[in-house]
Amino acid sequence: MRPLVCNYYVTLKCNDSCEFCPHWQENSPAEESSLEQVRDNLRGLKSLGVLYLDITGGEPLLRDDLPEILAYAKKLKLFTAVTTNCMLFPEKGEKVAKLCDRLLFSLDFPDKEQHNRSRDEDLFDRVVESIKIAKSFKKKPIINYTITRDSVRFLPEMEDFARKHNLLVWLNPVYESPAHEGLTKESIYYVKYFIKKKHVAGNLAALKLLSNYGNNLDWPVCKAARACVTITPDSHVVAPCYFNQKTKIKIDCNLKEIFHSEEYKNAFQYQGRSSRCSGCLIWGYMLPSFWFRLDRYFFMNLYSNWMLLLKEYILSK
Repeated sequence: MRPLVCNYYVTLKCNDSCEFCPHWQENSPAEESSLEQVRDNLRGLKSLGVLYLDITGGEPLLRDDLPEILAYAKKLKLFTAVTTNCMLFPEKGEKVAKLCDRLLFSLDFPDKEQHNRSRDEDLFDRVVESIKIAKSFKKKPIINYTITRDSVRFLPEMEDFARKHNLLVWLNPVYESPAHEGLTKESIYYVKYFIKKKHVAGNLAALKLLSNYGNNLDWPVCKAARACVTITPDSHVVAPCYFNQKTKIKIDCNLKEIFHSEEYKNAFQYQGRSSRCSGCLIWGYMLPSFWFRLDRYFFMNLYSNWMLLLKEYILSK
C-alpha cells in the first residue's frame, strides 16, 4: 500500500523557541538541499503516490525558496500544507499563501501575554497582522492551537478569537501523553464539546488515543513508516519516523525504489514498538496511521476529516 503523507522537513532552523518543541534547541541544524534536489524529491513523491505534502521544520518561511518549492508541488498536484509562527509572514506571506492549499498559523493562547510567554517572542500581534494579510489575498488560514494542560483552560476565549476573525481553529493536543502533560479525561471531554462548534475542529480519534495514554508498545497504533514518508533537510529518508530514525537512506535514486526496498521495510518492525514510542502522540504520524487500521480509530478519523473539510468549506464562503 502506498504512503499517504510526506512530512518534509525543509529546514530545522527556527526563529522561535516554543516551550513544547525541541527543534529550536538543535545545536547544528542539518544542511539544506538545493531547490533542484527538493524538486527531484517532490517528483519522487508524486511517482510514489503521496497525496498530502506537509511542509514542516523548523520554521518553513526561513527558506527563501519556499514559494518555488510550493509552486512546483502545486504543478505536481500535491496537496500542500504549511504551518508558520507568522514572524516572517507579513514580509513573505503573499507568495506562500497563494501557493499552498492549507495554511496554518500557530497560536498557543488567545491572550497576547500568554502566547508571547509561550513562544519567548513578541509574536501575538504578528499573528493577528498575518490573518489580515492572508485575508487580503483571499486566503483563510487555520489557527493551529496546541492544547496543553495550561492552554486548555482558554478554549472559550480561543473560540471567541476564531469567531471574531471568522476562521477555523484546529485543536492540536501536545505531543506528550496525559501522564506527562496533565491533560485529564475531564479536559478531553471539554475539548470534545468545543469540537462541535462551527469555528472549531479537531480529531476525535486523536482524543481517543490521548485518553488511552498514547501509543501502546504491546498494541501499537503507529504505522509511521507505511503511512508516511519522512524527508530531512539534507535529502535523506528516515524511518519509521523523524523521532525514531532506525533507518536513514540518502535519496540518490527514485523514492519508489527506496520505499519498496528491504532496507526501508526493515523499519516497519519498529513502528510504535521502540521504547521511544511508548505514549507517543506525534500527530504528524498518528493521524495518517489511523487510515491503516480498520477499527474505531479509522472511523473516528474518517468522521473528523469530513467535518474538517465541511467546516473549511462553510467558512470559506
